[in-house]
Amino acid sequence: MKLGKYIGFIIGIVMLVLLLRNIDFGEVSHRLGQVHLGLLLLGLLPYAGCFLLRGVRWRLLLGPVKEISFQSALSAIMIAWASNNVLPFRVGEIVRPYVLGKREGIEVSASFATVVVERVIDGLSLVFILALFFLLQDIGGRAGHDIALVGYIAGGIFLALLTGLLLFEYRKPWFARIFRWTTIPLGWVSPHFVERLWAIFDTFHAGIGVLRSGRRLLGIVALSLVIWSGETAMYCFVLRACGIEIPVTAAYLVMAVINLGLVVPALPGFVGNFQFFATLSLALYGVGKNEAFAFSWVLWFAQVPPVTLVGLLFLAREEFSLKDLRRIRLARAEPAVPLQP
Repeated sequence: MKLGKYIGFIIGIVMLVLLLRNIDFGEVSHRLGQVHLGLLLLGLLPYAGCFLLRGVRWRLLLGPVKEISFQSALSAIMIAWASNNVLPFRVGEIVRPYVLGKREGIEVSASFATVVVERVIDGLSLVFILALFFLLQDIGGRAGHDIALVGYIAGGIFLALLTGLLLFEYRKPWFARIFRWTTIPLGWVSPHFVERLWAIFDTFHAGIGVLRSGRRLLGIVALSLVIWSGETAMYCFVLRACGIEIPVTAAYLVMAVINLGLVVPALPGFVGNFQFFATLSLALYGVGKNEAFAFSWVLWFAQVPPVTLVGLLFLAREEFSLKDLRRIRLARAEPAVPLQP
């Protein structure tokens, strides 16, 4: 077995084991039985709105490549989210551009590039929310230290990715020279394969063209913040449904920490990560481990199964199957003429 192939399973199980050591399942069961279902259902409304806004945002990201319909964008997004929930290795990040490519005729590498840009903007938005929270409030203790560490690591990763994307967008000839040098040995073995790599190189670059449009990019960033605010509204409803009373501003922090934690490789459905980071963030407000653990499962059931069900319905409508999604590969590009340095 290759360790890398199962890293998500290992991390998810380790997180669950760390959490389960001191959990009183009797208390957790009692708290689950006290959940206010009306508030929980109300929380689904802003969460559904977030997905509609994600469809609008992805259309903006894809604008420099091709204008697509809102329906196409939303369908691919829902299928991708469902794929991430039921399949390992975050395959949904590849599924989304693949499904869109089948529907709209866009090269997978071009639409995948927009997914990368979107994820970087999402990550930096969450880090911004976290940083703002730490600037406005004095947070100490072990939990505060751990959350700050999450923010530093995530911020460093997403800033590095953004820097790389900007350099690629504005200094493409540099990357073309490096790419040419590194593919020379491959060209001796398989010239056709190198042509395909050049095609991916070109179409990926086309996909990050949104980085040159200041107005469009500003709109995308604004939409991202609205989306995360909508998800925070859902968290507020779920927290109240579980009887947890913390300020609305604190719900922003809980939301940011959990979503940054989902970047870490995990079990399908993000089981383990979800519970671990929910418990970590709520510890800042004196919420007990059992209470936080119960909340994490209520939130998980409010988010993951409904999204998975809707995504599978979209999947059936697109005449795909989960078996088809497992076979998806990114390298799907037409031959291109190599760039001149």
